[in-house]
Amino acid sequence: MLDEGAIISGDYRTSIREMELELKSGEPEALWTLALKLAEQVPLRPSDSSKASRGNALSNQHWPLPEAHSPAEWLHRATLALDAYHDSQQAAFLTHAQEALARLAEHPALDITARAHAQALTSGLNGAGQPSTVYGKAALALAHRLAYQTTLR
Repeated sequence: MLDEGAIISGDYRTSIREMELELKSGEPEALWTLALKLAEQVPLRPSDSSKASRGNALSNQHWPLPEAHSPAEWLHRATLALDAYHDSQQAAFLTHAQEALARLAEHPALDITARAHAQALTSGLNGAGQPSTVYGKAALALAHRLAYQTTLR
């Protein structure tokens, strides 16, 4: 589904332009493959924040960032910080996102392939926090790899 518009909460507003991919049935790998194909053509930034949670943060003007220890947690923290930056325009959140991506890229639990994806993330955003196709491909590949590793445990 494509969604373009705004989240409006009280006097606050933030634009959205998102594509939501959801698997109703079938093989999860098909969804990952589709997402990676899209990322090759379109600069995207995967997000796991709902419009409702973003609206609540906007209304309260409060964007809490979770603690992080594991690679998946650092990726989640970076994603939330980027959402917060784009919704609030507070530069500190872009800094938090960049710091989380740097910590992720250095995490000792990453294997060589995951580390390469994580390192690509650190240079895949422009100065305005907008992604390149490199960022989107690396973020999806890393999220996929981390999700797969979690299911093996």
